Amino acid sequence: MQASEAAADFAGAYAADLVWEGAVTMSGDVLILAGGSLTIKAGTEVTVVPAEGTKIDPE
Repeated sequence: MQASEAAADFAGAYAADLVWEGAVTMSGDVLILAGGSLTIKAGTEVTVVPAEGTKIDPE
C-alpha cells in the first residue's frame, strides 16, 4: 500500500508493506504487524495528530 501524492491518513494495524512519500498524517497508533514493513521515502512530511491518551504516565 503506497501513500498517494495527496495527504494520506494512517491509523491502525497493517500486515502489508507500506511505502510513505509526500504528505502523510498519522491520526492514531500505527502498528506494523509480522510480515509487514514500513518504508518512509526521503523528503516525506509526516504529521502526527496529538492524541488525548489515557492521561496515565507510563513511568
